[in-house]
Amino acid sequence: MKLATRKSTPAETARVNEIFKSSLNLQDLKFRWDCEKQFEDWNDYIAVMKKMVPKDATFVKASKRPFSFDFILKENGFTYRIIATNRHMEWKRIK
Repeated sequence: MKLATRKSTPAETARVNEIFKSSLNLQDLKFRWDCEKQFEDWNDYIAVMKKMVPKDATFVKASKRPFSFDFILKENGFTYRIIATNRHMEWKRIK
């Protein structure tokens, strides 16, 4: 059975943009991890990323490559990823 998919509504996209804007320090966190990964615990970084996810969303996972975290927006059940690279940040819907 093929599942029907739909696009995010403008309101849902606006909410993800708000979450993205509130997580702009993710790139700073990435730079710090690049410098300190030999000395610091990855779980400490995950804890910081979890705090970037508001109550109307659920943290799913964090990743070192690409440096990112995934969350589910409770409003629509879609999974989104916020990614930090050396040059830019972006978000995308992954499920």
